[in-house]
Amino acid sequence: GANSTNGEILIVRGRRSSDGKRCTVALQSLPKADTRADVSIYYKVLEEGKSYTSATFAEGWKLGLQVTKKRSAYSTMCQQKDGRIAFFYEEEPYIYNMVYVPLSLSQATKGKVR
Repeated sequence: GANSTNGEILIVRGRRSSDGKRCTVALQSLPKADTRADVSIYYKVLEEGKSYTSATFAEGWKLGLQVTKKRSAYSTMCQQKDGRIAFFYEEEPYIYNMVYVPLSLSQATKGKVR
């Protein structure tokens, strides 16, 4: 589509809020809109011991946090020493400003994983 941009995949450990069990969660960042806008974080809890093909890894992602409602594009993220997700992305109003947002795993997954 018209939102062709680079995003990021980050895999971290957390706890499911539903039952408190430890889990591995994959986070993926990309624009939610059909254009370069609405950069968001999608997440997927990975099943322990399961092998994923590219096709099975691509299935079942859930929308987590919509980081911005503005024109936005390229994004990257990593886990900081304090456990938060360092989220860095491009956003309007100028050509693209670089924005840093520290997020908890709970924020990124809308409370589903902490």
